[in-house]
Amino acid sequence: MERICLIVDVNAQGLDQEWSEKVAGHEYALKLSYVSADEVAPMIETGSVVAMVIFADKCVQPVLDCLQLFRKFVGAVPAFQAIVSADPDPYYLSEVYEYGIEQFLHPDAWPQQLAALLEKVAAVVEDKNSIEAKTLRLNWSIAYGDQGQIIASKDALAEAAEYDYVAAYAKANALQAVGQFGEAVEAYRASHRLNKTFRQASSGLGESLLVMGKVDEAIEILERLERQNHRNVDRKAHLATAYLEKGDRVKAEALLKEADEIAPGHPRIAEARAEILLVEGKVGEAFKMMDNLRDVGPLFAAKLNEMGIKLSQQGKGKSAIALYKKAHKVVRHELRYKISLNAALACYRMAEYTVALQYLARCEKEFGGTYEKVEKIKLAIQKAMNKKPSLQAG
Repeated sequence: MERICLIVDVNAQGLDQEWSEKVAGHEYALKLSYVSADEVAPMIETGSVVAMVIFADKCVQPVLDCLQLFRKFVGAVPAFQAIVSADPDPYYLSEVYEYGIEQFLHPDAWPQQLAALLEKVAAVVEDKNSIEAKTLRLNWSIAYGDQGQIIASKDALAEAAEYDYVAAYAKANALQAVGQFGEAVEAYRASHRLNKTFRQASSGLGESLLVMGKVDEAIEILERLERQNHRNVDRKAHLATAYLEKGDRVKAEALLKEADEIAPGHPRIAEARAEILLVEGKVGEAFKMMDNLRDVGPLFAAKLNEMGIKLSQQGKGKSAIALYKKAHKVVRHELRYKISLNAALACYRMAEYTVALQYLARCEKEFGGTYEKVEKIKLAIQKAMNKKPSLQAG
């Protein structure tokens, strides 16, 4: 597969006309591909992108969107990313540092600087045993929800996670993706110990603690990060959810209002509001808001699963299935198998065995291999079907 470095033009000030001329005469270890900010997502989803340089004089939302896409589909590898800006202000530096970005290239020297950067990137990517190459493989499996590959890739990083903060962070993400939140917490802590300034590890730690119900500890961590950078929308959304868990609706709403002023219409704000509605028992309103959600994370996914199980156990199986159908469309790929598993259980409780088996088949496909819980439910369904009286001819 041809490896690509994206040249992302956020400024839109003529780079499209001059970039090819500027790079002429220089040798690059990766193929360069010029794109606008809107074209980053389809390019990065191909799996061929391993590096990215963003041309942006100021820190605007498209810059952060690009960094989020890179983190999701490529990985949290700061050394593979850079920004071209002559004089980034403290706010700019703080915002991109949320993603570990420290490399700023100068507008007058970026072709030479990029050539040197990509030579290093290509060397470690081509080495299949490098931490970076293993991290990329793991992140790709997480992005597409291949549970079997997630576990295999995580194990390949086990030794490196003991001394490398990026490897420890990637391991934590893998553990979170397979639902092992307690172990994920320890891996995030390890990443933080290895690099005290790596905010992504602390953010992941706060999120996992919230999923585990350790709200006070999560708030302490997230508030510390909030003091370091008070303009991070994701963190404000997590904090809003945490304060709602403690019953402080006023604080939660204030945080979401601040987030909306920073990035109006950001999907994480809508996710947090839908989660608040769900916690308050306003399922119908939450359903409507979920139509606009995408890539929902483990915290809200856990709430959806919890609500579905509760409905199913109350004998409201059809409502539970409706919830699971909507949830399956909006949660991240690696979280979908649990939705399918719980939908199968809801159908089993309603004696809808054929449909339950269909959900189990989907769950197994999403899991990427044999799943012990699926096998147990299949056995229970088979026993129930064998006991079901057959119609006799009269």
